[in-house]
Amino acid sequence: TLSGSLPAALGNLTKLGVLHLGNNQLSGSIPAALGKLTNINQLYLENNQLSVFIPPALGKLSKLGILYLHHNQLTGSIPAEFSKLTNLNWLYLHNNLLSGPIPNGFEKFPNLWYLNLSNNHLNNNIPVDFGNSSSLFWLDLSHNHLGSLIPSNFSKLTNLSYLDIGYNCLSAAEPELRTWLDTKDPDWETNQDQCSCSPIISLDKTHLYFGATTIDTTAATQTVMIKNIGGSLLNWTAARDKSWLKVSPNTGTGPGIITVTVEPTGLPEGLYTGNITVSSNSAVNSPQTIAVSNVKYNSTNNSSSA
Repeated sequence: TLSGSLPAALGNLTKLGVLHLGNNQLSGSIPAALGKLTNINQLYLENNQLSVFIPPALGKLSKLGILYLHHNQLTGSIPAEFSKLTNLNWLYLHNNLLSGPIPNGFEKFPNLWYLNLSNNHLNNNIPVDFGNSSSLFWLDLSHNHLGSLIPSNFSKLTNLSYLDIGYNCLSAAEPELRTWLDTKDPDWETNQDQCSCSPIISLDKTHLYFGATTIDTTAATQTVMIKNIGGSLLNWTAARDKSWLKVSPNTGTGPGIITVTVEPTGLPEGLYTGNITVSSNSAVNSPQTIAVSNVKYNSTNNSSSA
């Protein structure tokens, strides 16, 4: 078992292809001089007592395929320079004290199979392009402080066999994404209890269709359910943008049902479109829009139309 600190002189071994110093009692910082190991393709420093930040110089290791830094006491953020490590297959940074956001760039890694960032203090949003990391087979982001909406393109991770995003503050608004997440990580939503979440507007319908003849005088109505699939309290408003549209109620707190009414009189034959906008000052996905299509047709030309 090795103890003590890593010597900077290791950076002089420039022809080294593999450095395996995991499962020891090494302490102190990772020398920036390791950034000179430009031929290395496997670096194992896991299960030690290494501390302080990850040196950005490791981003120079362009041939690196495996980087194990997990189970240490590393602090600071994940270096943005890691976006240059495009040959990575395995990146294990879990069980450290890392904070800050997940950096952009992982979507550029054509052969990144295993990514484990769990059990840190990472925060902010998941990068919007993260779903383009199509090669990922194993992804663990659990036990952090990640928040807000999961990017809608997350479901593009079609090769993913294992997913754990629990114990954060994450939500998903799109029904298709929520269904996909339920199949990959069935407990993802019930485990989002590690921070105070902002409210998120969810609508059970986003498009309403109406039709009537030019002689109809009865107003047509449809309902839309508003839910909060985030945290905290959702105070919302609903507003129309056309005079032939009505919405009631136009304010509410928490879940609620709004009734959308189309006034039948005064409109000649044709297609009319409008919007109902549901807004909240505190919701992360505000505003949300309900598109309304209203067809007025001449009963003498199409008596069988509904």
